Amino acid sequence: MQPITFDALNLIIPLEWAFQSRENGEWQYCPDQSIGCAMTDLIYDTEMAVNVGKDRRWIGLAPGESWSQELEINERLLMDLAPGDKIRYQLEGRVVQMWNWGSKEDHAETVLMLPSGRNAGDWVDRSPIVVPASNPLEFTII
Repeated sequence: MQPITFDALNLIIPLEWAFQSRENGEWQYCPDQSIGCAMTDLIYDTEMAVNVGKDRRWIGLAPGESWSQELEINERLLMDLAPGDKIRYQLEGRVVQMWNWGSKEDHAETVLMLPSGRNAGDWVDRSPIVVPASNPLEFTII
């Protein structure tokens, strides 16, 4: 088994996390799902050279390792909630398109042109990695 390095953008941008509140006994998606993570620096608006080994949106994992992140709930989403109300977050299933074998250190000199990926070669010519939906994390407002 080998380590892999992958573009985690599809797993960390706020719109991939479903924010729901409970109304009349049913879970409803909130109209504003913005988590407010201030991760805009992870999205490349213009074509640029990105060093995979140094860019923080690229994650390297060895067999048996895991990766986690911390998210903050935007206060706007909590304004209409009262004590006893329930909310939940859930990562909806995603697909990782850009990945390659090897650790992040192995790719210390790898530079890709993004967002186009025009020189990505092996990074995009592989079967995608399917990440299933997470279990919902449920919270009660106190």
